[in-house]
Amino acid sequence: MSKIARYVEVANILEQRIQTGLYPVGNLLPTEAALCEEFSISRFTARNALKQLEEVGKIERQQGKGSVVLADRPVRFNSTWSTIDELIEHANQVRVSFTSVRTVFVDAELSAKTGFNVGSKLSEFTGVRFGKSANAEIPLCSIVVWIDAKYASNLDQLDNLGSTIISWLKTTHQLEPVEVRQKISAQIIDEALASTLQTDSGIAGLKIQRTYLDKQGVTIEATSTVFPAHLFEYQMTMSSQS
Repeated sequence: MSKIARYVEVANILEQRIQTGLYPVGNLLPTEAALCEEFSISRFTARNALKQLEEVGKIERQQGKGSVVLADRPVRFNSTWSTIDELIEHANQVRVSFTSVRTVFVDAELSAKTGFNVGSKLSEFTGVRFGKSANAEIPLCSIVVWIDAKYASNLDQLDNLGSTIISWLKTTHQLEPVEVRQKISAQIIDEALASTLQTDSGIAGLKIQRTYLDKQGVTIEATSTVFPAHLFEYQMTMSSQS
């Protein structure tokens, strides 16, 4: 079994202290120097521990002041919905910034991933989904969205869309999703993705692929999101039929 990085151990201890009220919201955490002395660690390790707490919205590091406790619970994207409407409504409550749009033609690999037919012409949107922590925004996950290119011709000013693309398709083109197929898998966050999500490379990530289908079973939209593992929590309740 691999050993947990020292900065992660320290971050976990500090997080527990925040949750128990030892470091109340609005107060300062101990300085880097104090952490180095208490835990016998380097300043580099102390900074990485504080960085991890900042990434999950627990603290804010302020120049000349120190690390201020923002929340006694981490910011997470909690998956607890049970209907398509709940899924879409929840997604509409966070902001997405798309950084690129390109046209792609579906090959066998992309067809298997998205459900679109081989040879289809798609518009592929790539961006980042943000969540709020106190008065700041933090990157939650990367996101890639695929839709039929014919619907994207009048999809302008994506950052001002005010809703998800699936909601826009439903409102503008009357494309009604009646089924969502979801696949969840683990992956390691590489350096490029770590830079985008402002987190560390090499940590565990959670990849979620969804395909939205209409009543004829035709794919309306497909998405792929990748979260750092500590920012996503999936909950499911099952009951007996008896």
